Amino acid sequence: MHFYEKNIKDFNNSTRHFTRTERSIYQDLIELYYDKEHPLKNDIDWINRHVLANSEDERKAVEFVLSEKFKLVDDVYRHDRCDETLSNYFECLEELAEKKKNERERQQRYREKRKELFAEVKKIGISIAYNSPNSEIEKILSRVTEQVSTSDMTANQEPLTTNQQPLTTNQVTSKKPKSKKLRFSDDDMVCANYILEKIRKLNPEHEVKNIESWANDVRLMIEQDKRTHREICELYDWISKDTFERTVVLSTSKLRERWSDLTFKRKVPANKAAKPEWAKIPFPYDGSTIDAWVRTHKHPKAPTGCNSYQEYVEKTLKPHIEKRLETEGLK
Repeated sequence: MHFYEKNIKDFNNSTRHFTRTERSIYQDLIELYYDKEHPLKNDIDWINRHVLANSEDERKAVEFVLSEKFKLVDDVYRHDRCDETLSNYFECLEELAEKKKNERERQQRYREKRKELFAEVKKIGISIAYNSPNSEIEKILSRVTEQVSTSDMTANQEPLTTNQQPLTTNQVTSKKPKSKKLRFSDDDMVCANYILEKIRKLNPEHEVKNIESWANDVRLMIEQDKRTHREICELYDWISKDTFERTVVLSTSKLRERWSDLTFKRKVPANKAAKPEWAKIPFPYDGSTIDAWVRTHKHPKAPTGCNSYQEYVEKTLKPHIEKRLETEGLK
């Protein structure tokens, strides 16, 4: 026993006439009683050793506390409060052991029942998930049994037309389960259509097999992922402007799947391409400003294919600038 309740008020009242050493010895004797889970044997040396009573005063305190608070019965020292606590403790252990035994038996029955159900399912030829609960398997078997019994009743009847064939067990078991009904609100459908319009602005021939499934995905984002219609539309506005993502995220299911990656990418600014050398030359684009800009770069590194930076300016920068000025109508 490693835990017990201690009533501080009762302990203080019952030991008010004890010395500090005797109170400490009394506390140690109670804890020794609980730790051993049985009364203290009538062996003073054994008790002294276990409560660390080494000095003469401590040994006298042990003898006084034993005579004051314990009773010598059948050659053992008993304590009424400790005996009552241990009795309750042993009853709890028995109840706990009984509960564990019942739980083991219940689990064993559950496993045996599960084994029988899977054998029945395998015999019929139905494929189900390995983690399906027993209750769900029983419902499936019940439905199949009812369908088979109905087919047996109609198997001997003549078909109404020459092309009609009676039902068989294989036809019943091979029937695919119905898909779950899609749920969505009017706002969910509006949001789905908004995304579809964004996609069709880039690709007018984009087809959607079932717009209701898109609306259902929007509902799931609202209810399960705690998004809002505004957040969904704003994120897809950004996607439609991103040259890469707008070719990948082409459905609401893909949007939901990549939501975290997209929101992170949206927050991180794109790396802008470095400006070409001619863009660093200040306006106006005339010879004086170009020559002044070249003089400020006393020893610039010559680009590949040019012997000097001046040659690079004459052969590359000036022709490019003149062509741009001509294009913009400034020359």
